[in-house]
Amino acid sequence: MSGGGLGLLSACRYRLVTPDVTLAMPEISIGLFPDVGASWFLNRLPGRLGLFMGLTGARLNVADTLRVGLADLVIDAGQIETLLARLQDERWTGEAAADDNRLFRLLNQVEALDYRSLAPGHLERHEQTIARLTAGTELPAIIEQILAADIDDPWWQSCAENLKNGCPVTAWLVWHQLRKGQQMSLKDIFRMELAMALECTRRPDLAEGIRALLVDKDKAPVWSFKSAGEVPEEVIERHFEPVWDDLNDPMQLD
Repeated sequence: MSGGGLGLLSACRYRLVTPDVTLAMPEISIGLFPDVGASWFLNRLPGRLGLFMGLTGARLNVADTLRVGLADLVIDAGQIETLLARLQDERWTGEAAADDNRLFRLLNQVEALDYRSLAPGHLERHEQTIARLTAGTELPAIIEQILAADIDDPWWQSCAENLKNGCPVTAWLVWHQLRKGQQMSLKDIFRMELAMALECTRRPDLAEGIRALLVDKDKAPVWSFKSAGEVPEEVIERHFEPVWDDLNDPMQLD
């Protein structure tokens, strides 16, 4: 589950996953940025993990997902059909509070898997290192620290490789969206991410990233800048010029 799937999951009141779940925000590989409200939910992860996920496309397994609060309950895949049938058979009222109570009681009857039976997580080993390497105030230095870390672990090396080959503009977008999003309402975060997405469609990196990963599949994108240190500030600032405000937002209620 990545990108939009994680955005939908994070917006849910009750978040159930199966043991084979994988969560990631891998947009740095295609020249986009973690959207679908990621400026909100990545900011709420511990130890600057959200920044690390955005920069590296780090893939979290089920134990990691529970550890950082991205899911509430793990159920065996064999229970899904039974759970769906019970949801369909329930007599829903259409009243939010009453239906929420029904759903809560129904889910409490689902047999959850013991976390001790799950595959070991990656974060248990690396979260302190992640917090230390991402604690700086200069993005290029943080990138260098992550890439220079001599850690003999395939998971870490995959994260570092994604960052090394990822889009430098995306790295700056992740950096700024998380910093700006700390003081924003969810509504304003979606407005900000709309502006970011529109600018990404105007620039060449998104098309190039999709070409390299999904069309030609050569996995050799030629980004508009070779490193984060080469990206001009004005290029990043254009992604944050607002499209909507309280006066022209079509979703604004009277």
